[in-house]
Amino acid sequence: MNDDVKELIGMLLILTIIIAGIQWVLVRFVHWSAALVATGVIALFVSSLYVALKHATPNGGSNGPNGSEYIMPAFITFACLLCGLAIVSHLTQNRLPKLAFIIPLGFMFLFVVGRYVYKDITGASFYYNYFSSCKIELINKSGGEPVIEEISFKNTSNGFTTDIHTNLNEEIYPNITRFADKIIFRNYPSGKNPSFYKEFPLDYSLFKEKKGPRIGYIFWLRHKIVLPMKIVLLPGNKVDLYLDNHLVHQYDLNNQDFLK
Repeated sequence: MNDDVKELIGMLLILTIIIAGIQWVLVRFVHWSAALVATGVIALFVSSLYVALKHATPNGGSNGPNGSEYIMPAFITFACLLCGLAIVSHLTQNRLPKLAFIIPLGFMFLFVVGRYVYKDITGASFYYNYFSSCKIELINKSGGEPVIEEISFKNTSNGFTTDIHTNLNEEIYPNITRFADKIIFRNYPSGKNPSFYKEFPLDYSLFKEKKGPRIGYIFWLRHKIVLPMKIVLLPGNKVDLYLDNHLVHQYDLNNQDFLK
């Protein structure tokens, strides 16, 4: 539990005692549903005030908190005030029906599940639209540490890239940017090698994209799959690109535009 949550809970313990008086009046003289609605409204007000103060700047403004930052404080605030309502009703012998707890807790449960499903669908749709599954293999035959530090496949229309770092001994994530039209070779300034940036056109149709299996329970989307790719680093600053074990292009970086 971080300090922000502890601070919020401490503040709520004090507010719960103060607001308990309002809840008792509503339960005793109006109706339990009015107390429940008032509890929700107060929870929203307190949570919005807390988030606004948390993101306040010295000049009195705010740095624009994301809308999702209001959700957890609102849930915690409402849960605390709901517990306060239950305690007030029990101490004053004004028993609340089970419906008074089933409705808000059920709503909170459905909201959490719905938000999770929405984020899952949004993430899957993003991947479906901009990336394809591609098995990528990198082989270093340069005879030493590769001069090329990064190889990128870029779609210049939307700016998305798939970056492959040649100096990292880790498994390459199996995806490639859909409709990539550039392949970029890059090196960063160091004591051993000069920096460079070199790009070549890329024909994405060579990858032969096709539809794959469905994306989990999101049955209306299918993975996009392309041919497996193999990148071979060769001596003399040359790179071979293979698709489905067939050589499709050799990039020779030894020209006048190599160093920039």
